[in-house]
Amino acid sequence: MRRRVEQSRSMCGTSLKLGIADITDEYALPISEVVKKRPILEEVQLYGNRITNANIGCEVFATLLRDTNCNLRKLNLHNNDIGNEGAIVLAESLFGNTKLKTLWMSYNRLIMRMPNVYKIPSRGYYAIQKVSIVYIVQIIQ
Repeated sequence: MRRRVEQSRSMCGTSLKLGIADITDEYALPISEVVKKRPILEEVQLYGNRITNANIGCEVFATLLRDTNCNLRKLNLHNNDIGNEGAIVLAESLFGNTKLKTLWMSYNRLIMRMPNVYKIPSRGYYAIQKVSIVYIVQIIQ
Protein backbone atom coordinates (compact mmCIF):
# COMPACT_ATOMS: atom_id res chain seq x y z
CA MET A 1 0.00 0.00 0.00
CA ARG A 2 2.76 2.48 0.88
CA ARG A 3 4.24 1.92 -2.58
CA ARG A 4 0.86 2.59 -4.17
CA VAL A 5 0.58 5.88 -2.25
CA GLU A 6 4.08 6.89 -3.29
CA GLN A 7 3.37 6.13 -6.97
CA SER A 8 0.07 8.03 -6.95
CA ARG A 9 1.58 11.05 -5.29
CA SER A 10 4.35 11.33 -7.85
CA MET A 11 2.04 10.93 -10.84
CA CYS A 12 -0.76 13.32 -9.88
CA GLY A 13 0.97 16.64 -9.15
CA THR A 14 -1.26 18.52 -6.70
CA SER A 15 -3.73 15.63 -6.28
CA LEU A 16 -3.48 12.31 -4.47
CA LYS A 17 -6.10 10.06 -6.05
CA LEU A 18 -6.80 6.85 -4.17
CA GLY A 19 -10.50 6.36 -4.82
CA ILE A 20 -11.91 2.82 -4.75
CA ALA A 21 -8.58 1.38 -3.62
CA ASP A 22 -9.77 -0.76 -0.68
CA ILE A 23 -8.10 1.62 1.77
CA THR A 24 -8.82 0.96 5.44
CA ASP A 25 -8.01 2.93 8.61
CA GLU A 26 -4.55 1.39 8.87
CA TYR A 27 -3.48 3.33 5.76
CA ALA A 28 -4.69 6.70 7.06
CA LEU A 29 -1.39 7.49 8.78
CA PRO A 30 0.86 6.73 5.77
CA ILE A 31 -1.46 8.80 3.56
CA SER A 32 -1.37 11.75 5.98
CA GLU A 33 2.43 11.50 6.11
CA VAL A 34 2.57 11.79 2.32
CA VAL A 35 0.35 14.89 2.46
CA LYS A 36 2.55 16.46 5.16
CA LYS A 37 5.73 15.81 3.16
CA ARG A 38 4.21 17.27 -0.01
CA PRO A 39 2.85 20.76 0.80
CA ILE A 40 2.04 21.14 -2.90
CA LEU A 41 -0.83 18.65 -2.47
CA GLU A 42 -4.16 20.46 -2.51
CA GLU A 43 -6.56 17.57 -3.12
CA VAL A 44 -6.92 14.08 -1.66
CA GLN A 45 -9.46 11.69 -3.19
CA LEU A 46 -10.34 8.77 -0.88
CA TYR A 47 -13.87 8.05 -2.07
CA GLY A 48 -15.24 4.51 -2.13
CA ASN A 49 -12.91 3.06 0.51
CA ARG A 50 -13.35 1.63 4.03
CA ILE A 51 -12.34 4.51 6.29
CA THR A 52 -14.28 4.49 9.58
CA ASN A 53 -14.71 6.35 12.86
CA ALA A 54 -11.76 4.52 14.39
CA ASN A 55 -9.02 6.56 16.06
CA ILE A 56 -6.64 5.71 13.26
CA GLY A 57 -9.16 6.70 10.60
CA CYS A 58 -11.01 9.98 10.96
CA GLU A 59 -8.78 11.11 13.82
CA VAL A 60 -5.69 10.97 11.60
CA PHE A 61 -7.35 13.12 8.94
CA ALA A 62 -8.69 15.49 11.60
CA THR A 63 -5.15 15.92 12.96
CA LEU A 64 -3.95 16.62 9.43
CA LEU A 65 -6.65 19.28 8.92
CA ARG A 66 -5.66 20.96 12.22
CA ASP A 67 -2.06 21.30 11.01
CA THR A 68 -1.49 24.90 9.90
CA ASN A 69 1.02 23.68 7.31
CA CYS A 70 -1.59 21.50 5.61
CA ASN A 71 -2.53 23.05 2.25
CA LEU A 72 -5.44 20.77 1.38
CA ARG A 73 -8.25 22.58 -0.39
CA LYS A 74 -10.30 19.47 -1.17
CA LEU A 75 -10.79 16.25 0.78
CA ASN A 76 -13.09 13.60 -0.67
CA LEU A 77 -14.26 11.00 1.87
CA HIS A 78 -17.45 10.19 -0.06
CA ASN A 79 -18.78 6.62 0.27
CA ASN A 80 -16.71 5.29 3.17
CA ASP A 81 -17.88 3.88 6.52
CA ILE A 82 -17.78 7.13 8.51
CA GLY A 83 -20.55 7.64 11.06
CA ASN A 84 -21.60 10.57 13.23
CA GLU A 85 -18.63 10.25 15.61
CA GLY A 86 -16.08 10.48 12.81
CA ALA A 87 -17.97 13.31 11.13
CA ILE A 88 -17.96 15.32 14.35
CA VAL A 89 -14.21 14.76 14.82
CA LEU A 90 -13.64 16.01 11.27
CA ALA A 91 -15.95 18.98 11.74
CA GLU A 92 -14.19 20.02 14.93
CA SER A 93 -10.86 19.89 13.11
CA LEU A 94 -12.03 22.72 10.86
CA PHE A 95 -11.57 25.29 13.62
CA GLY A 96 -8.77 27.51 12.39
CA ASN A 97 -8.51 25.77 9.01
CA THR A 98 -8.98 28.46 6.36
CA LYS A 99 -7.54 26.49 3.44
CA LEU A 100 -9.98 23.59 3.07
CA LYS A 101 -12.77 24.64 0.70
CA THR A 102 -14.48 21.35 -0.13
CA LEU A 103 -15.14 18.34 2.04
CA TRP A 104 -17.18 15.51 0.53
CA MET A 105 -18.90 13.30 3.12
CA SER A 106 -21.95 11.98 1.26
CA TYR A 107 -22.87 8.28 1.28
CA ASN A 108 -21.34 7.52 4.65
CA ARG A 109 -23.12 6.13 7.71
CA LEU A 110 -24.36 9.50 8.96
CA ILE A 111 -27.66 9.34 10.80
CA MET A 112 -28.51 12.98 10.16
CA ARG A 113 -27.75 15.02 7.07
CA MET A 114 -27.80 18.74 6.70
CA PRO A 115 -27.66 21.15 3.75
CA ASN A 116 -24.49 22.70 2.42
CA VAL A 117 -22.93 25.36 4.63
CA TYR A 118 -21.77 28.62 3.10
CA LYS A 119 -19.87 31.18 5.14
CA ILE A 120 -18.03 34.34 4.17
CA PRO A 121 -14.23 34.08 4.68
CA SER A 122 -13.76 37.86 4.95
CA ARG A 123 -15.86 37.79 8.12
CA GLY A 124 -13.77 35.07 9.75
CA TYR A 125 -15.94 32.12 8.77
CA TYR A 126 -15.07 29.00 6.82
CA ALA A 127 -15.78 28.78 3.10
CA ILE A 128 -16.86 25.15 2.88
CA GLN A 129 -18.46 24.66 -0.52
CA LYS A 130 -19.80 21.12 -0.16
CA VAL A 131 -20.40 19.41 3.12
CA SER A 132 -22.80 17.01 4.77
CA ILE A 133 -21.34 16.71 8.25
CA VAL A 134 -23.52 16.32 11.30
CA TYR A 135 -23.71 19.44 13.50
CA ILE A 136 -21.21 21.45 11.48
CA VAL A 137 -23.35 24.57 11.56
CA GLN A 138 -23.44 24.51 15.36
CA ILE A 139 -19.71 23.81 15.58
CA ILE A 140 -18.57 26.69 13.35
CA GLN A 141 -21.02 29.35 14.52
